[in-house]
Amino acid sequence: MKLKLRFGAVFILFLGLIANAQDKYGSEPDKCKTNLSIFYEYAKVKNYTSAYEPWKWCIENCPQSSLNLYKYGLLMEEDLMARRLLQEIMQNSIKKQVRSINYTTCV
Repeated sequence: MKLKLRFGAVFILFLGLIANAQDKYGSEPDKCKTNLSIFYEYAKVKNYTSAYEPWKWCIENCPQSSLNLYKYGLLMEEDLMARRLLQEIMQNSIKKQVRSINYTTCV
């Protein structure tokens, strides 16, 4: 009798773990795994522009699927901020050059 109870308890625990593992991939586990894989491969090679769309889908639909979503999400945000800052610096530099050219041609 005790053996049956133990077996039953282990079986229920096992089913609970399986159900919990499936929940981390959301309602569409195949699509989540596919997007997670695509995102991860792009993020590993620092191609954050291509990694963004699958990352966004995974964050919205299966946020518990992987810690890499948050690790690389932070790296993608830092890269985006650095690119924006660099673009702003370049635009300001170009504006200064244009102003100096206009000023010297007018004098």
